[in-house]
Amino acid sequence: MGDDNKRIIFLIPFRGAMSILLHLIMGIFIVFLAVSYFAEIFSYIGLPLYLSYALGVEISFLSLLLSPINIVIKKVENNVFSIQQDVVYFFGIPIVVPRAFSQRTYTYIALNAGGAILPLATTLFLLLSLHHPLSLLLVLFETLIIILASKSIARVIPGVGVVMPPIVPSLISSILSYVLFVTIHPILVPLSAYISSVLGTLIGADILNLKRMLQEARPQMISVGGMGTFDGIFISGLLSLAIGTFLISL
Repeated sequence: MGDDNKRIIFLIPFRGAMSILLHLIMGIFIVFLAVSYFAEIFSYIGLPLYLSYALGVEISFLSLLLSPINIVIKKVENNVFSIQQDVVYFFGIPIVVPRAFSQRTYTYIALNAGGAILPLATTLFLLLSLHHPLSLLLVLFETLIIILASKSIARVIPGVGVVMPPIVPSLISSILSYVLFVTIHPILVPLSAYISSVLGTLIGADILNLKRMLQEARPQMISVGGMGTFDGIFISGLLSLAIGTFLISL
């Protein structure tokens, strides 16, 4: 990662053939679950069934295939100050002398192709499909709530980055969508839950915590959207679709 010209990082966070195989099988299983939910949400906005399923398959498989790809957008220099203890012997007596020194490190800030860029493009497409001003305002209001909730729930772990259970924004967004849309237009419940969950998690957990990650965690790379197969944003959006669809089926 020391090459300044390196702008695309291919990262698989699993070690060993068996670990990669197990995560790949799990990823393909999640893909097949995701296809129907994405197809259903695209049919909600008026797309033909065949096109909805085609987009569902494309988004689901691309999310899996592109998840190891991280596009570096910025390189940040960190100066870490540490104290080193030197031992000096004076007439045979050891004396500890503290010495301060600075160590220069770098953090690469990247966008994950499958976990940030693709979900963001999908949510923007769905937002543009909301032609009714009231529906758009309600979705944006819901997104703001999820941003605030994600910001408060997410935790910065030194050397790791931001950690947050994906089920939390999914539950909040699904319940809030149900309250806002069940009497107006129930079909918008899973759609708004997906939009607010993806945007809320991306902005609230990842983007708004960038400064804290640089100051506290100082990882070698900050990947906005995830560090590997199906990270929090994709799973959070998928769970929101599933919960929202379940709620309107009651």
